[in-house]
Amino acid sequence: RILNKALASITPLERKQISDRWIAIDYATSDAWLRAFKIAAGAAAAILAVFVLLFLHHRRQARELAERRRIQAELEQAHERLTRISEQKSELLRTVTHDLRNPLTGLTLGIDLLRHAEPGSPDFQSQLDQMRASAQLMMRLINDLVDANVLESGRRNLTWSRVDVAAVLRESAEGLAATAARKGIRLDFTAQEKVMTIQCDLTALRQIADNLISNAVKFSPRDSVIDVAVRWTGTGICLQVRDRGPGISPEARATVFTQYGQGNAKPTGGEKST
Repeated sequence: RILNKALASITPLERKQISDRWIAIDYATSDAWLRAFKIAAGAAAAILAVFVLLFLHHRRQARELAERRRIQAELEQAHERLTRISEQKSELLRTVTHDLRNPLTGLTLGIDLLRHAEPGSPDFQSQLDQMRASAQLMMRLINDLVDANVLESGRRNLTWSRVDVAAVLRESAEGLAATAARKGIRLDFTAQEKVMTIQCDLTALRQIADNLISNAVKFSPRDSVIDVAVRWTGTGICLQVRDRGPGISPEARATVFTQYGQGNAKPTGGEKST
């Protein structure tokens, strides 16, 4: 009690002086904690560096994968484009090969007829004219075939000019008349007007006419008639070839106009069919 009274009697300043003299705090740095902090900081930095490297690596791989996918897509597109071009080239070759048969047949029959014709006679001169027209058509087809642009694209180039459709159809009918005659078939040609001109490609139009008439001859029965006509429709020109053959059966109509599609009718004279 005496001590408490004595402590209570001193002033705050005196108490602070006593406390500062006899009570002190020593500050000391622990080496163990410092080392632990440094180790933890180094480990954290190493882990962070690993994560950054992994992130950059994955990002680079993602870019490389995206680039590979882009290149693969371009390669697939190029492959599809080359496949289409190859198919178009094959189709072009098949078409020209098929169409070359008609002028070659005309030339062969013309030569056979000239053997029995009198030189200088109208029949002799007519056969020479038809043979010349067949040879010129065949030359145009061959020129189209070997044209560099045609081979590159698989598509033929069209040359536009004013063409007399009636004359083309008449010449085609006359050129195939000898082929039809060997089967006893008569070709009857009629035109609404003597001259009927349109803007088109002469060689392509001649191929259309030759194919229509030659197919009619190919599938017509012997000793029949094929009607060949050309007329205006008000909006264009109609080329009509009508024969007495079997036509296209209902089950063949779905495929006969597709690539490589054929009907079930057979040529009546053993001709080749494409």
